[in-house]
Amino acid sequence: MLRRHREFVLFAAVLVVALPWGTAGAAGVELQLSASEVYVDVPFRISIVITDAGEYEPPRIPDIAGLRRLENRPGTSTRTLTVNGRTTRSVTLTYEFIALDAGFIAIPPITVVVDGQALRTAPARIIASEIPQGPAQGKLLFLELKSDREVYYLGETIDMTLEIWLRPYFDDRFTVRFDAQAMFDRISVRASQWGVFREGLQSISMEEIVRRDADNVQRAYFVYYIKQTISPHQAGSISFDDVRVLVNYPTKIRRARSLFSTRWQTVEARPVAATVAHPPIVIESPPREGRPASFAGAVGLFGFEVIARPRDVAVGDPITLTLSIEDRSLPSTNLAVLRPPDLARNTELARDFRVAADPAAGVVAGRRKTFTQTIRARNDEVSVIPALTFSYFDPRQREYVSVSSEPIPVRVRPTAAVTNGQIIGAGAGRGLVATELHEVVGGIQANYTGTNLLLSSQAFAFTWPLAVPVALGPFVFITVAAGRYRARRRTQDRGYVRRRRARRVALRLLGEAADAGADRQAILAASTVCGYVADRFNLPAGALTTAEVVRRLAERHTAPDLLRDVQRLLADCEQHRYAGAVNSDSDSIAQRARLCIDRLEREKLQ
Repeated sequence: MLRRHREFVLFAAVLVVALPWGTAGAAGVELQLSASEVYVDVPFRISIVITDAGEYEPPRIPDIAGLRRLENRPGTSTRTLTVNGRTTRSVTLTYEFIALDAGFIAIPPITVVVDGQALRTAPARIIASEIPQGPAQGKLLFLELKSDREVYYLGETIDMTLEIWLRPYFDDRFTVRFDAQAMFDRISVRASQWGVFREGLQSISMEEIVRRDADNVQRAYFVYYIKQTISPHQAGSISFDDVRVLVNYPTKIRRARSLFSTRWQTVEARPVAATVAHPPIVIESPPREGRPASFAGAVGLFGFEVIARPRDVAVGDPITLTLSIEDRSLPSTNLAVLRPPDLARNTELARDFRVAADPAAGVVAGRRKTFTQTIRARNDEVSVIPALTFSYFDPRQREYVSVSSEPIPVRVRPTAAVTNGQIIGAGAGRGLVATELHEVVGGIQANYTGTNLLLSSQAFAFTWPLAVPVALGPFVFITVAAGRYRARRRTQDRGYVRRRRARRVALRLLGEAADAGADRQAILAASTVCGYVADRFNLPAGALTTAEVVRRLAERHTAPDLLRDVQRLLADCEQHRYAGAVNSDSDSIAQRARLCIDRLEREKLQ
C-alpha cells in the first residue's frame, strides 16, 4: 500500500514538471537604462519593459529635470520566450534622451496602466559628464566659420560657411581607412546643434585637405562645408554659441557579417565634440549722419532707371512710371524687402503731378525689382517729368550714394471741353429732330429673319471631337511635369534612387543563388534581405546585422506576421550557415526570401 502511494506521488510530481502551464501570472513593468553614465548632449536610451500584459496604455513620460527627449514616439519591440513550457511575453518601449548639464539626474517612477491596473517603475539615477576636451580631440575634429566681414549693416545679405574638419579613421590591424561618406555617417546630426546652419544641412559639399595640426604635423582632413545665407531684420549681433558638432569617432572596427560586403562595422566609438571659436557677427544700422531724404533702407550696390508711358496725355490722364532697380551687390541683396523711393516726398514732382497714394507694387525678376506708380499732370503747362532719385548705403565704402534718372519730356494737352449741346437731354427742343417709333407687324419675331441668323443663335454643344483637344493639353502638361519631377528627384535624392531599385537589386541577387547549394543560398538570402532593408532605409550597405534588421522593421510597425516570417527566415539562414539544414524548407530558402522581399515592398517603411 505504501509503495503504491509513493508511486502515485512520484507520478504527480513528474506530471507537474512536464505539463506546459501557459503564460506567467501577474504583469510587471521595469525601467532599463542603456548606460548609467552618459555624456552631455550625447543620446542615450531609457526603456520601459512591460511583461505578461494583456492590454496596456503607453505611459506619459513626465518632464525630467536635466533631460530633453528627442522624439515623442517611442520605439517598440516585442519578445516571446518559452522555457520549460512557461511562456513569457514582453513589450519594450524605448525613448531617446540627451542630458543638458553635467551632474546627477534623478529619473522618477513612471506609471504604466497594464490590464486596468496602474503599475510604477522603480526610480533610477544617472550621472552625466562633459565630453573630455583636450589636444587629442582637437586633432580629430574642429570647426571653422568663414564670412567676409565681422561687421554688417542692416539690409545686407550675409554669406557664411561652417567648415567641419574631421580626421579620417585609420585601422592599423586591418589597414583600413574610412572614406568621406563613412566619416560623415559618424556625425550625429540629430544630437548636434546647428544654430543658423540647420537649413544648410540639405546641401553639404566636401573635399579632402592636408594641413598642419596643432603639433605642426601634416595631416589629411575631410572638410564638410555647410553654407548659409541670411538677411537680418534687426540690428544686434549673431553669435554661434549654439553651434556644436558631435561625432562618434571609431576606436575599433570589424568586418561586416556578410561574405558579399566589403563594408566595416564600428564596434567601439567614443564621442568627440567641437564648437565654433568665432566672435559674434555685428549687425549695425546705417548711420544717420549724411543720410539723404530719399533713402528708403537699401543697403548694397544698385542701378536705377525710370520709364514713363504714355508721354502724350491730357490733363488728369494717368501716366505710369516704371521704376527699375538693379541689384549689383556681392553677394546679392534680398530684393523681397527692397522698397522704392517715396515719390510723394519729391517736392518737384509733387508740384506738377498728383502722385497715387497707394504704395508702389514691386515684382522681382532675377536681380532686378520693378515698381509701378501712377501720376497725373495738374495742368497743361507741365512739359517734363523731373529726375527721380534713389539712394542707398554702400557698406564697402561706408557712405550713402544717390543715383538719379534722366528728366523725361512729356506733352500735356488741355482737357477737352464738353458743350451743353453735346450733353444728352440738355437744351431739348433746340434744333433736335424728334424720332418716332413704329410698331412692326409680327412683334419681336419680325426683328430677325433668314436662315443664317437662325443657325448662328444655336446653343453651343460640347462634343467628343471638342473634348479630346481640350483634355489633351492638361494631360500632356501633367505627364511632362511628373516626368521632370521624377528625373530631378533621381538626380538629387540618392535615398529615393536606392529605395526605388532596392527590390530589383535584391531579386537579381536571389536569382543568382537559384542554382546554388542550400548553404550558399542561405548566406546569399540573409545578405540580400539585410541589403534590401538597408536600401529601403537609406543606411550604409552591409551595416545591418540580422538582429538590427528585425529591430528596425519592428520600429516601422511592420505587419506582425510579416515580421515573424522575416525573423524566422533570418534565423533559418543562420542555422544553415553554422549547423546545416534542420527543416523541410531548407531547399526553398531563396524562394522564401523572395516572398519576404515582395511583401516588404508593399509595406510603407519610410
